[in-house]
Amino acid sequence: SEPLENRHSEFNQVNNVIADFKKGNPSVVFVAGESGSGKSFLVNNVLNCLNDKHEVYKIKPNVSFNSDGASLINQSLKLATNLKGSNTEILSSLENQPIVFIEDYESWWMRTEDGFNILNEWENIFSNFSKDILFIIECNLHFLKLINQVKSSSNLIFSTVFIQPLNTFEIQKNIIEKNNIGGVIFNWKNKSSFNSSKRHFNRFFSKLNRISHGNIKWASLNWMASITDFNDNNIEISYFKQKNIPDVLSTDWDLILLQVVIHKSINIKDLFVVFSDYSNEQINENVGSLVRSKLLDSDHGVLTINPYLQPFVIQYLYDKKLLF
Repeated sequence: SEPLENRHSEFNQVNNVIADFKKGNPSVVFVAGESGSGKSFLVNNVLNCLNDKHEVYKIKPNVSFNSDGASLINQSLKLATNLKGSNTEILSSLENQPIVFIEDYESWWMRTEDGFNILNEWENIFSNFSKDILFIIECNLHFLKLINQVKSSSNLIFSTVFIQPLNTFEIQKNIIEKNNIGGVIFNWKNKSSFNSSKRHFNRFFSKLNRISHGNIKWASLNWMASITDFNDNNIEISYFKQKNIPDVLSTDWDLILLQVVIHKSINIKDLFVVFSDYSNEQINENVGSLVRSKLLDSDHGVLTINPYLQPFVIQYLYDKKLLF
């Protein structure tokens, strides 16, 4: 496997942490970025490019919140390692400088006492085992910022790699290459990608990059949303408009949107816990309104931001000073 062409800086930063770990230095690294920015893709790319053989254990979030932190973590460790025992017993038995890759770290947390207890349990594990195990922790950028603000500092020493936005050239190159692989020709303003210079499309991709904030997933979704016709591998694309969410949403809506952005996804039952001062009926009513307004998607009670509107929702929350 080859390093990602547009992620050399982030790739090298993670590799430097791995090199320090091999020298015997305690190592914990957070890889943080917007949802859809390519955090997991980067980590998997780094792991696939390793010359040395390391056992890699991928930890999926346990979002049930029906047990204490140690028990929830234990369930996930057992699934990832196929081992039995306490957290200490499992982690102590891992050999040859293993790597533990924790995905969606924000999913382990709610703004409740139990939520903080789970993070404390993880931090104890990092502190006790980071000399023998490399912990790579992928998390939402907004979650990491919030936790640094509201959680009391610990003695844990860690590195942070931030996924940087792509530039217009990188967004344009990525999307054009994907279309070329599929044999797709696209047309904009009566000119074809087959026989027109890239300069003609620069303005289009410049705006695409601007509204997607350099996020490849958001750019791809907005690209697809701009397609007005598809016929025989030829697509027509329109010049999309900037979407602005008006400052007329209720405070309750703002707070629910904030929770979903921070967690990437959240079960409505967990919202009942977070907003314990509200009745379940009030929360259901507000969530229902957000779903009907197309700001939220709901899949069997699991809430996510409408991916086509995500950059605009996040910008709205920045403008409201709810994100920083």
